Amino acid sequence: MGLGFIGLGTMGAPMVLNLLKAGFKLKVYDVDSERVKKVVECGAEPACCPREVASESEFILLCLPSGTVSEEVTIGGGGVVQSAQPGSVIVELSTVPPSTIRKIASAAEPLGVDVLDAPVSGGRSGAEEATLTIMVGGRRDVFDRSIPILKAIGREIYYVGGLGSGQTVKLLNNMRVLIDLVTSRYMLEIGVKAGVDLKLLQEIINKSTGQSWVWTNWVPKFIQGQSLGATINIFNKDMTNAIEIAESFNVYPEVAMAALKEVKTYLERSMGGSDISAMFNSILRSESNI
Repeated sequence: MGLGFIGLGTMGAPMVLNLLKAGFKLKVYDVDSERVKKVVECGAEPACCPREVASESEFILLCLPSGTVSEEVTIGGGGVVQSAQPGSVIVELSTVPPSTIRKIASAAEPLGVDVLDAPVSGGRSGAEEATLTIMVGGRRDVFDRSIPILKAIGREIYYVGGLGSGQTVKLLNNMRVLIDLVTSRYMLEIGVKAGVDLKLLQEIINKSTGQSWVWTNWVPKFIQGQSLGATINIFNKDMTNAIEIAESFNVYPEVAMAALKEVKTYLERSMGGSDISAMFNSILRSESNI
C-alpha cells in the first residue's frame, strides 16, 4: 500500500517515522527541505512537490498548519486533488474547520477521490509514541480501509460520522483544553501570590476533584519551564474555529470566548509564534522573586 505524507512538522514527522516502523512505504513532502531530509534518512522517499506525492499514493495523508494551507495544497493550482488517482483517499490529519473538509471533498469526489477528516489529539508526545487519539469523519467503508494506517500512528481510533464530524469533535476538545489552560494559568498565579508552593499545589489538585488532563500532563512541564511544541497561534486558530462552529448553531460559549480573549492579548504583544508555555513564564518569574 503506497502512502504519501505532506507536512513534516512537530506532529507530522513523528507520525511518518511510526508509519515507516510499521512497514509502510512513504513518499513525503514538506516546504522545509531539512525536515524532508531527516525522514528520508529513516527510509522515506522524497517528492519534489505535493502533486508527485498524490500521483503515486493510494492514501495521501496531510498534516498542515491551517485550513488555508490545506486548501492551497489540495485544491489550489496544481494541488493534490487534481493529481490523485481515482480510488485514492485524502486523509486530513490537520485540525481545520469542517467547512474546509467539505470544500476539499466537493472538489475531490467528482474525480473519484475520497476524503476523510481524521484530526489527532495527544500532542507531540502522542505523535512520537503512536498513542494519538484519532477522530474520523467520512464514509464508513473508506474509514474501514484506513484503519491499518491509523493504527500505526494512534491508539484510540473513533469513527464519528459524516465528513467534518471528526473536525467538530477535535475543535470541541481543543476548546476544552484552552479553557483549562487559561484557568490553570490563573490558578498558578493566585497560588504564587498566596505563597503556595506550585509543585505542591499541582500535586494536591492532581489528587483532588479539580484534576484534569492539562493539569496532570502539562502544568508540571510549565512549572519546570519546559515547552510543549505548540504555539499560541495554533490555540488561537483552533479556538476561533470552535467558536465559529458554536455560533453557527446560535450557541455563544462565553467561557470559551473569554479564553480566546486572553490568548489574543499575547497576539497583541507579537507572541503568537511563541510556545503556549510562554503564558506561564511571568508566573515562574514572580515565584522566583518571592
